[in-house]
Amino acid sequence: MVGVPRLSPAELVSGWPDVATDDPAGEVARRVALELRSAIDSHGLRAFADQVDLNHSTLLGVLAGRTWPSVQLIARMEAVLARPVWPHR
Repeated sequence: MVGVPRLSPAELVSGWPDVATDDPAGEVARRVALELRSAIDSHGLRAFADQVDLNHSTLLGVLAGRTWPSVQLIARMEAVLARPVWPHR
């Protein structure tokens, strides 16, 4: 079976990450990217990358919508920020 190519989060919406999307997964990724942007604004990119124990380039990929945020990133962000990051409807 041939896999269907998965679009990146930014490919699901123009104006990433500031414009909402109707795609449920894309909207979660967009809202996580906004939380990440806020965390980086408060902590700095490399400092926050160190705190969540991930490479800063991974965070940049999520911010730009090139890559999907992983459960690992979300869980570590929640631990560092001491609050939920996963968007709840």
